[in-house]
Amino acid sequence: MENTDKKKPGRPRKVRVKNTPTPTPSISKEEYYTNWVMNNRNLFFSTRKKTKEEIDMVYEIYNWLYDSDKKPGKCGICSQNIIFELKYHFFK
Repeated sequence: MENTDKKKPGRPRKVRVKNTPTPTPSISKEEYYTNWVMNNRNLFFSTRKKTKEEIDMVYEIYNWLYDSDKKPGKCGICSQNIIFELKYHFFK
């Protein structure tokens, strides 16, 4: 008589849904990314902590711009270098 519907011990994991904004068909990716960078200008010029969504978007723009396949990690210096590269590209 085994009860198979027992709950596993421990805390249940949170399900994280990744919401990536998709560009609308009326504008190109280049316009969409440029608009995003210009609207989030303070991200590139402030020293505050960046959110995961902001870092993910920065990496998405970097990968599109430089045709690479970098992924965000736990290294803050690596993320900061990516932000500096985009800052140099968009705000020369």
